[in-house]
Amino acid sequence: MLSVPLVASSLEATGGSHPWTTPYPSLPKSYNVVTFMEDQDDLVNGNPAGRAMKEDRPTIRDVATRAGMSTLTVSRVINDHPSIKQSTRERVERAIRELNYEPNAAAQHVRRGSSRTIGFLMPDFAHGVSALVAQNVERVLSKRGYTVMLACSHFDPATEEAALRVFARNRIEAVLLKTCDESAPEIIARVEAMHCPVVLVDRDLPLDVDAIVSNHAEAMRQAVRYLVTLGHRDIALVAPSPKMRPGRERIRGFKEGLKEAALEANDPRIFDGGQSDESARQVVLDLLRSPNRPTALIAGGNQILYGALEAIKACGLRYPEDISLLGADHPKLASVSSPTITMIDRQPALLAEGAANRLLELLEGQSPQFAQRKELPSIFIEGESCMPRP
Repeated sequence: MLSVPLVASSLEATGGSHPWTTPYPSLPKSYNVVTFMEDQDDLVNGNPAGRAMKEDRPTIRDVATRAGMSTLTVSRVINDHPSIKQSTRERVERAIRELNYEPNAAAQHVRRGSSRTIGFLMPDFAHGVSALVAQNVERVLSKRGYTVMLACSHFDPATEEAALRVFARNRIEAVLLKTCDESAPEIIARVEAMHCPVVLVDRDLPLDVDAIVSNHAEAMRQAVRYLVTLGHRDIALVAPSPKMRPGRERIRGFKEGLKEAALEANDPRIFDGGQSDESARQVVLDLLRSPNRPTALIAGGNQILYGALEAIKACGLRYPEDISLLGADHPKLASVSSPTITMIDRQPALLAEGAANRLLELLEGQSPQFAQRKELPSIFIEGESCMPRP
């Protein structure tokens, strides 16, 4: 059965309980949050339960009755019509407060021809990079009067495609997209069919759409060079999924760094870290317990770094004494760890601001309407988690 949305007024936290996620902020309370659940078609198709919830809310007629006015007068007060007397306005506003009435935003959007709502679709809310990107997107857009509707696909292309259809039905004015699978035909087709501006956030699609991306490959090449200068020749990379640009580009940078160091003759030790710290933990555990344990490990993603730290501890090892460790995407964790962790940082706040500002340019006609692609730098931060090969 097709998954459909449940909309909540706010999201208090990222949903993850991992202690290492705490240096990052929670998602802003001003978000509309769309999650996708099974067997909920009745909530949008109008089952009795859905109607009951709607009937519990005060209506404009209730306000008119309480104020002793017509619904037309109440509507004019709500829309700040200049012909309304001050005494009439005060009576209506008092009734609104007493009933805790909220105007129907959807109806107002129809009248105004604009929803002032931006859809932001990402694979998950659970890790710090997502929360930081979301917070900075909301900060930029809210200053210009836009509301963000945030949707999570949980790394499922079918759910993602359904979310994009929900965005279209709800008169979303533009979409920011961090797709979970850049090769999924249903996602490509749905984005191509969107009748509004779309900006990809650190993603690539074979379409003529705008994109703001990070230069992951160069930062990864720099990381390999750094380890090679310390004498390491046996370097392993646990990488994010190559179905998404960050994983694919970091794998490319890793291979190019090995080639630059004349280590390409060896089969590159590249492992898929999966979509969670639990899966990454198991991958790293297997690697550390193998007879040919690498001398240096690159944990190529935020969740992967969590899993790697847990695996190193479970094996009774220490970094950098037993293995050199290089992480990604969590500079706050790197700085509070002891020893501090050498890190690749994609600068998610800068990425979010770039994507939000490009979207505003498209919405407000401040730049040419042809698609643009802008690449922002990832940076390499040296810490204390790597040491010369013994």
